[in-house]
Amino acid sequence: MEGLARYPRKSWTLAFVLFLIVFSSISFAQNITLQITGTCKEYNVTITATGFEEACYDVKIEAVSTKASSSIYDPREGWKSSFYYIDEALCNNTGSFQIRADDSETLHFLAKLRLDNNVWQSSYYEVQQSCPETDELFIFAVVLVVILILLVLVTFYVKGSDTKIKKKTKKRR
Repeated sequence: MEGLARYPRKSWTLAFVLFLIVFSSISFAQNITLQITGTCKEYNVTITATGFEEACYDVKIEAVSTKASSSIYDPREGWKSSFYYIDEALCNNTGSFQIRADDSETLHFLAKLRLDNNVWQSSYYEVQQSCPETDELFIFAVVLVVILILLVLVTFYVKGSDTKIKKKTKKRR
């Protein structure tokens, strides 16, 4: 420090260069943010990429958990596994995508952008699914009704057979 104190102009120049380096890294930082809407199995994910050059990026969005797998809608190919990228899907640094996820309580969304051989990824976004349990109750109710109908039909069949047997034994006497 004593050496720089003798040269105040050099210390100001060094401080200015350090300020420019720190400021430029902050202002040109690349960031990928996700806005996720939806509550159960179907989501709309809007990606905003800031600090990226104007280009069309390949996009990959995953909704991962211990139980769930996900798929993404590609307008050219339809629904496909979110394991794959959608080519040139994010232009103008913003885009919206449809995601389907299997049943799981918690999903972790992650977006990846790819241009040539460079890949950038967002932070994980945690979403709690709130799926109604009516699907399971509906299936249980249908199965129960089918079993009851079968029991009624078997009962009528057995009673009808029993009546025929009684009539045959009366005729024989």
